[in-house]
Amino acid sequence: MAIKSLCDGSAKKRKEEAAAAERERREILEGIERVTKLLEQNQKSYDLICESELVDASIYEELALKARYAYLLRRAKELNIRCRAVIPR
Repeated sequence: MAIKSLCDGSAKKRKEEAAAAERERREILEGIERVTKLLEQNQKSYDLICESELVDASIYEELALKARYAYLLRRAKELNIRCRAVIPR
């Protein structure tokens, strides 16, 4: 009886680990999609900005988004996640 309960516990643990890995995979892919959209929005708003302070803010926002994008791609690669990457300008 004790052997069966040990096997059940390890199967449950594997199932939980697989679910956690799937959640992380989904979060990474959603993050890549979200950052890509934000980069596109940033570029569109940058084209309309006239004030120098807002231009600076837009540039810093773009740099932060690109750093986040690079991080997410690196995590995806580490976890062997395949996706259609959209390279931001």
